[in-house]
Amino acid sequence: MRQLLFKNLTNWNHNKRDIFVQETIAKGDILAKTTRRCIYFIKSKVRINDPSDLKNLAKVKLDSDKYKKHFHVLKEKDSITGVDKLMCKVAGTLYAMVNDYLYCIVFIHTFKISFSAAEQK
Repeated sequence: MRQLLFKNLTNWNHNKRDIFVQETIAKGDILAKTTRRCIYFIKSKVRINDPSDLKNLAKVKLDSDKYKKHFHVLKEKDSITGVDKLMCKVAGTLYAMVNDYLYCIVFIHTFKISFSAAEQK
């Protein structure tokens, strides 16, 4: 058995995008659940009139030092229930130049997986 759930959510002002994918796989006596979630939102938007306009780029650079990339891995094993869980999380910023605007985009990506014994019917 394989079940897939996909959600693509955008808020009303289009400054945030949330993509969510969940998958459940039952194979033999093992049940695996995976969840992937990607969240993006626009932190700032700076207009660049001239490529030599380094004042705005320097301001963006100063702001970017506050938002370093972070990576976390957490693992948990419950010996009573027999459930193994693993979570990976990445957070950081990226920049995109569209027309005359430089966007600072903050992102958070998570991946969760859990293994357990499938319920017998």
